[in-house]
Amino acid sequence: MQTKGRIDSLDGLRGWAALVVVFYHLLPAFLIPEAKQPKWIIFPTDGALAVYVFFVVSGFSLAIGYVRTGDRRVLLTLAVRRYLRLSIPVLVSCFLTYLMMSANLNNAPHAAQLLGRTNWPAKSFQFQESLRGVFEFAAFGVYFDYVPALSYNPVLWTMSVEMAGSFIVFALLALLGTSRLRWPLFAALWLAFSVVQSPFSAFIAGVAMAEMHDSPFMIRVRMTKWSVFGGMAIVVCVAYVATFHRYLYAHTTALSVLGAALVMAFCTSERLAEWLSTRVSRFMGAISFPLYLTHIPVICTVGAMLWLHLRDDEVKAIVVTTAVVVPLCLALAWLFSPVERFAVSSSRRFSRAVLSRTISGRAP
Repeated sequence: MQTKGRIDSLDGLRGWAALVVVFYHLLPAFLIPEAKQPKWIIFPTDGALAVYVFFVVSGFSLAIGYVRTGDRRVLLTLAVRRYLRLSIPVLVSCFLTYLMMSANLNNAPHAAQLLGRTNWPAKSFQFQESLRGVFEFAAFGVYFDYVPALSYNPVLWTMSVEMAGSFIVFALLALLGTSRLRWPLFAALWLAFSVVQSPFSAFIAGVAMAEMHDSPFMIRVRMTKWSVFGGMAIVVCVAYVATFHRYLYAHTTALSVLGAALVMAFCTSERLAEWLSTRVSRFMGAISFPLYLTHIPVICTVGAMLWLHLRDDEVKAIVVTTAVVVPLCLALAWLFSPVERFAVSSSRRFSRAVLSRTISGRAP
């Protein structure tokens, strides 16, 4: 199912990927030590793979409007919107963590110490917060000078990749258009990014999928009754590699390929796409960015506090903490949704104002 300029199933996929990131930060990266992690939780909590799904879907979503219309003004409009579209939600999410830090509500370092953790729960938010710091970080540092130790939200390391990847997509499509050379150049650029282990290869994969999505061949593939089995086979293969061959994750190219494969699975099967276009999946898609931005404060406050109180019973502590934290994360993401909608509407108004002035300024 799709709407104009959007693929509903990919919005749903992005929403479920955001939930996977929540599970990743709560469980394998925090409450469940690596030595005690059962194999079956690896794929459903694979935060690294989920992030690369984001990157592939971003490349696809940013390209599909231009691919369908051939109008370069689509690219210009998206480019003008991009900074404001990302920065408003980022700023508000950083303000939430500022409040958490100011109120001394971050329980994660204490829990991390007891768990023997030295990763994000132990290292995040170990600096003096300030409102000036929030604005400087959200306006500039998060994109152009990201320092993990000074981050107001540890998940925001992806924003510099997202911003740069977006403009790579815009530039690539604007320069190549519908030229027959675009396919060998897509391949060459993907290979170049892969050789240097750059996450931008995932964006190139997304662009290529957008180019193929509405082709007669892909439409026929999606409509065949066997496509659902092909898509499910791809998902199973990705899950197998993610579970039993994680040494491949040392190379970002592997993550790019696996992320692209997951996206392709849902692009090549109408039935699988329908599963990601249900009301629940559309809701998850609508809150995907808010969920990604706001789950860390919930884990650091309520999640860590619950675990500290229940830690004498290890299994109970993990189960109860998860059962409380995940719904709270979803609720906070829903409450954050007006910020998301404001960012979308504000960025659209901004692009219309800028482009109308540009056009009127060129008029004789």
